[in-house]
Order: sequence, then structure tokens, then C-alpha cells
Amino acid sequence: MPTTGRCLRKKAIPSTPLPRIITGLAGCTSGWQYGLLVHAWEQPACPFTAPTETIPAPLAGRLAEKTSRYLRLLETAASSVARAPDKETAVGAFADRVLCAGTCYARHGKTLLARGEREEALASFSYGHGWIDAGVRAGLFIVTANREIFTI
Repeated sequence: MPTTGRCLRKKAIPSTPLPRIITGLAGCTSGWQYGLLVHAWEQPACPFTAPTETIPAPLAGRLAEKTSRYLRLLETAASSVARAPDKETAVGAFADRVLCAGTCYARHGKTLLARGEREEALASFSYGHGWIDAGVRAGLFIVTANREIFTI
């Protein structure tokens, strides 16, 4: 993820926009999955497959802190929601898929973290939280705790 490397170096990470962008992408993806959004254009190449830059050593600690914060955010989000629609309905099944997507991105991010790929792990955690947050906004989940971590 070259964008994160540039943001970290230029702004010394007060707040990088990349996690917010990834969260927005997750919302769009979940909308496409549910059939709320339709597109007629070619799917663009994944922006995260480009060659990456090395994070300067002074900023590596901040990246580690941000990555662990987003992991906690995703885990908290997953444990703070309950499916709103009946599980026997199509919407209930989709709610389960959305929660599964969020938790799958958490597992994938942990694997990336274990390999030392912090930037990719941060993107995975942010994307997973975006899936769950999009589910909350769409009414697929009831927020049972930690309401402040969702954009409702």
C-alpha cells in the first residue's frame, strides 16, 4: 500500500485518510453484494497490489500502534452487534455474510500481522470494520454496545 507509506512520511500520521477510504470501499462493496448498488463499468485494478514503499523507522512505531488500534476496533465492532432481521430470511442470511466478511478480514489481518506486513494488516482491519459498519448503517445489525465506534 504505497499510499499509506507516503501519508505516514508526509504527515507523521496525525490521521491518515486511507483507513477512512478503505471503510468507504467496504461500504460500497457490501452495497454491491446486497444488490443496493449497481455498476456498469469495468472493475478497476486493486490499488493495493502496486509495489510498496518502506516505512521510515521513526514512523514504524506509530504504524504498529495504529494497526493494533484498528484490530481492537474491528474486534470490538464484531462483538458489539447482533443480527437485526430473522435468520430465516434472505436479509438475515445477508447479515450473516456481512458479519462473516468482517471477521474474515480480521483473521486475514492477523495473518498479515504475523508475517510482519503491518500496512496490509491495517488495510484489512479497516476494511473489515467497514463491512460491519456498513451493515449497521443498512439496518442489518442492532448495536448492543460501543455505539460510538459506528457511523450511525
